[in-house]
Amino acid sequence: MIKKPVVPEHVCPYIDMVIELMEEMAEEEDLVWRRAKMTLATALLEHVRHSAELLRTSSKYWHDKSKRDVINKKKELV
Repeated sequence: MIKKPVVPEHVCPYIDMVIELMEEMAEEEDLVWRRAKMTLATALLEHVRHSAELLRTSSKYWHDKSKRDVINKKKELV
């Protein structure tokens, strides 16, 4: 039996954080702070990327499961 995949958390707040960081970086004069914010923004975007991969895996699992369930129901009816 295939184990149910993890459904990722809601990532829109992370996207909002990255947008805010980018706005701050545009106005930031201190290069050290700008680089720190860039590092944080990159980490947040990597988290969003990982969550998207989990979501794709989860959706494929449920799609395949629903197809199997339909096929099994049809077999039961015959």
